[in-house]
Amino acid sequence: AELQSGDSVRFNTFLKSDRPESAFDVADNVSIQPGNYSWVEHSLRFATTRSRPLSGRVEFIGGNWYDGNIFRFRTGLNWHPTAQLSLDLEYNEDRGRISNGDFTVRLERFTVDYSFDSKTSLETLIQSDNQSDTLGLQARFRWVVEDGRELFVVLDSGWEELATGAIVPQEHDVTFKIVYAIRL
Repeated sequence: AELQSGDSVRFNTFLKSDRPESAFDVADNVSIQPGNYSWVEHSLRFATTRSRPLSGRVEFIGGNWYDGNIFRFRTGLNWHPTAQLSLDLEYNEDRGRISNGDFTVRLERFTVDYSFDSKTSLETLIQSDNQSDTLGLQARFRWVVEDGRELFVVLDSGWEELATGAIVPQEHDVTFKIVYAIRL
């Protein structure tokens, strides 16, 4: 239901199914086995309108999942103090119990988007999770020279946390992309 303020509250029920042909990992030492699965999930979501400088959302999802059950928690906060700047902070957590074991997966994400003007922007994403023990950074600069002609510069960096607690560089990559449309 959407409220007069633009905020919303939603309750949904989902009928889901999957037929994996081979096993796949959902977390360390926990995997879904091949087979035919069907289950029911329910979700409750509350979100404030993004038309305010500060907005947020909270969502709870739970129910059966493959041959067990799952509880998912999603939350996010968005702050856009100006028309040019937007900051997003997200936290997601999945707690599951299946025949193969129990697991908890956490994902944290921080995004900063800045538009210098209508043709130039910088988008930055920082993300980490507890399964890979990695921290990733992606920054993408975009410049629209004119319609059909764009320049992108993308920086990807990653760091890994070792068992000793030390954080070491994993990989770094810079990509340049030029888009040049030729109209006939």
